[in-house]
Amino acid sequence: MYILKSRREIDMMRRAGQVGHDILARMKQATVAGVTTQDLDELARVGLGDQHGGLALLLAPAGNLNGELALDHLRASDRVERAKTIPPNEGMNRFAWDLRYNDPIQIPGAFYFGVGPRGPLALPGDYQVKLTVGGKSQTVPLHLVIDPRTKGSEEALEKQFTLSMQVNDCVSRLHQAVNEIRDLRSQIQTLHKRFGDDSRLKSSLAAADDLDHKMSEIEQKLIQVNMKGSEGNLAFPNMLNERFETFSHIIEAGDTEPTKPQLDVFQTLSTQSEEQLKKWTQLKTDEVPKVNELIKQANLPALLITEKKTGQSW
Repeated sequence: MYILKSRREIDMMRRAGQVGHDILARMKQATVAGVTTQDLDELARVGLGDQHGGLALLLAPAGNLNGELALDHLRASDRVERAKTIPPNEGMNRFAWDLRYNDPIQIPGAFYFGVGPRGPLALPGDYQVKLTVGGKSQTVPLHLVIDPRTKGSEEALEKQFTLSMQVNDCVSRLHQAVNEIRDLRSQIQTLHKRFGDDSRLKSSLAAADDLDHKMSEIEQKLIQVNMKGSEGNLAFPNMLNERFETFSHIIEAGDTEPTKPQLDVFQTLSTQSEEQLKKWTQLKTDEVPKVNELIKQANLPALLITEKKTGQSW
């Protein structure tokens, strides 16, 4: 297996296909199979960039592969920023990194006026790309260079990145709360469908309905529940989720540090979000166990809160 990082390496592999694998061995790579000169010609023609301008990583696995390929992007500190599991295919495979950190946790079916929440843009600097297949790993360095037109603005980009990471964390926690609330409300609806006609369970279901009402109030503060399309904000006001999403794109509009008004907006949004998240935490800590106790006494399935799921935008 091998990770290609430049057009020069494609040219070397094209020549290697003509003169044998001795050149490949000198390149210190594993045996490459299933890559034709036509594949390399096509790669040289289309280049290494994807349509969004990200860095494309090309790998050529050999032989019959079992399991999956894992492709990671790491910082110098070995902290994973991106992780991608890929079904193995013999021959040439092409994957692109959009130069962003992991996306925040997503809300299934959510609508946005724009592209939706995305992970922060990676800063210029040194990274590593790690490819794992069949229990074996290969790591190569990756250096992201600052746009020469913005050279000298490294400190501003650091401050922008710090704010973007804070927004990313706030959005993830907000989305996780919405996902938990919606899943729990769905469980309560299922209880009604299955046992709503049983008069002996009336008090238990009433307690669940009271919890559902309290969760709904929090949900409506976190996200616009009436948004049924990408232009829904023309008819309904943006709530915290939509406001965070818009704000995240605004702070990345230029290669400059966040302004004082932008920092003030973030403080306002994060404070309002934290207020609702504290209410949800209190419900999970105090109310959900009480309702579950009543439900268990009625021999009904207990309410379960789903675990966190990380979002990705590959």
